Amino acid sequence: MTRTKDHLHRLDVDECLRRLESHPTHVGRIVFVDQGYPIALPVNYRVHRGTVVFRTDPGSKLMACAMGEKVAFEVDDVDERWREGWSVLLQGVAREVTDPGQLLALAQTGLEAWAGAESHTIELEWHRITGRELI
Repeated sequence: MTRTKDHLHRLDVDECLRRLESHPTHVGRIVFVDQGYPIALPVNYRVHRGTVVFRTDPGSKLMACAMGEKVAFEVDDVDERWREGWSVLLQGVAREVTDPGQLLALAQTGLEAWAGAESHTIELEWHRITGRELI
């Protein structure tokens, strides 16, 4: 961790990944552009071999990922009472996972489909990861 302001600390890459993996709810937000406007939608996720994976039904999230558009993914944990918390932001490109062997491996991570019966598995290959903690 690197100290920035009085109570704001930057998290290094290893700490960002640790917090992603250990997040108690495994719920984050996928951020992409839909019809010219940014949108952030909640998804349940897992970290697998350093990438974020989630499931989604057909629609705008899947289309953004299938077209190889740039996306962001954010996870945080906040204690409002103590005014403390942290956030991790990944930026990169998401793609649909279709390889049967990889899908089988991802099924072992505990990733559940909240989406409908036609859910698709998405993997986010991040190019930049940043995090900060407010204490």
